Amino acid sequence: MASSQCLLRHHTCTLITRGVSAASRTDAIPHHRTRGLSTANQTDMVAQALTLDDVDVRSCPFRKQESTQEDSGVQKDAVKPFSAMPRPKGLPLVGTLLDYFKKDSGLSFSKMFKAYQKRAQEFGPIYNEQIATINNVVVSDPQEYSKLMRAEGRYPHRLEMKPMVYYRNKKGIGLGLVNSQGEEWHRHRTVLSKKMLRPKEVVDYCPGMDAVANDFANRLNSIRKENNEIHDIETEIFKWAMESIGTVLLEDRIGCFNEPPSQDAQEFITNLMGFFKTMQPLMYNVPLYQIYPTKLWRQYETYADKVMAIGEKYVTKVCRHYVMEMVRDLRRQGHGHWGEICHQGM
Repeated sequence: MASSQCLLRHHTCTLITRGVSAASRTDAIPHHRTRGLSTANQTDMVAQALTLDDVDVRSCPFRKQESTQEDSGVQKDAVKPFSAMPRPKGLPLVGTLLDYFKKDSGLSFSKMFKAYQKRAQEFGPIYNEQIATINNVVVSDPQEYSKLMRAEGRYPHRLEMKPMVYYRNKKGIGLGLVNSQGEEWHRHRTVLSKKMLRPKEVVDYCPGMDAVANDFANRLNSIRKENNEIHDIETEIFKWAMESIGTVLLEDRIGCFNEPPSQDAQEFITNLMGFFKTMQPLMYNVPLYQIYPTKLWRQYETYADKVMAIGEKYVTKVCRHYVMEMVRDLRRQGHGHWGEICHQGM
């Protein structure tokens, strides 16, 4: 699910009145954060995105077009107030938070994409929802979401994942690409783009990812039932995603499809799934964990600690490999003393 800070100035088609910051702050809604989220089917989004012509960010289905003649003869459109946006009814302070705890509501923090889909079917492709302290503007129309993305500029500001930010600050870890903002995000993104978006680099990853895809297909074929159903398909897809990412970021296989899976692979999968599962309710509930370590926070922190430890082990392995290659190159070039220094540093 892609998400973006909803840019709230009318000239960037963000659906509300003037004077609201395009960054992670909002003057129109004190004490809350507002963001835009895309809930469109991914296939439909890609198909429509490929056919988009030049987008006029001033055009927006939520705009009420009115012609007003001024001395200059220029027509201006009027912007509807934020309060006119469709939204589910909620309670003061907590908004619609309680809806996500009702068994028959069809809403769940563990399946937020389904919640967004259900809301969009009821309130339309652009709607507003306040869940506790978070005020969302949800955009499920691919073309309108594309306008938001294009209007963000070079240094976007997006709603951070609060539990992850709190955890990383507590542990003294940098925010990284996911939660960094503005120029810091652009700096991280520029480094990553050089390894992931250049055609030559992408081609280099194809053999490894192709091998993962074949292993995934063989795995599904081996565990499917007589009626061709796959039990716990979500976990299997998670394994495929982790193996695919590993070929790019770690330049190595994690071992998710081994029989049996390696201990690190199994622990990595279990803890990473637990990490995401516990983060969802922490994001949308009142952040009591910042005052007192709640049971849910302690579970999240345990999962995060293990994910970080296993991830560090994989990264250290990659770094050691490159250092050893550098040592061998230095020795071949007659710079053995520098090679020994590098080797001792490992």
